[in-house]
Amino acid sequence: ATRLINMINNLLNIDRIESGGLEMFIEAVPLSELIESSLVAVVSLAENRGITLQQELPGEEVYLLVDRDFAIQVLVNLLSNALKFSPKGAAVTVQAEATSSYVKVSVVDQGPGIATEFRQRIFHRFEQATIADARVKGGSGLGLAISKSIVEQQGGTIGFDSEEGRGTTFWFTVKRVDV
Repeated sequence: ATRLINMINNLLNIDRIESGGLEMFIEAVPLSELIESSLVAVVSLAENRGITLQQELPGEEVYLLVDRDFAIQVLVNLLSNALKFSPKGAAVTVQAEATSSYVKVSVVDQGPGIATEFRQRIFHRFEQATIADARVKGGSGLGLAISKSIVEQQGGTIGFDSEEGRGTTFWFTVKRVDV
């Protein structure tokens, strides 16, 4: 019942975001705060799966122009997916690089990569990748669709780089702001 309620809420949120009906509170948020809050949210999942969480951040504090809660939701989703598909003993790394106008946040895993035939559908609703033995790893297939809508609503872009058998890097860019 809880999973069904969450799925319905996720669908409603996607519709609200895409129609502009979901209010976002855009503000300057420190990158380190978003990363730390997101890592705290997934640390028990990482520990249960025997996966190490790492971070590679710019040497200086960088501020993003985002809705804090929605940005954390996107990052937690990307981290959760990376943890879900990474083998025991692997590492999942959050990386960030900043230019004068934007910040690119990446989540790098050491999983099986995304099959070529699935790549065009990865951000569609209810789509889920399968692993080599054709099992779906769980979830509703809405997380990446929601993440895409959230990032785009905040003026950013989202994408991924993947090589089968060598892992995947999901990334998003958002505006940088000086405070």
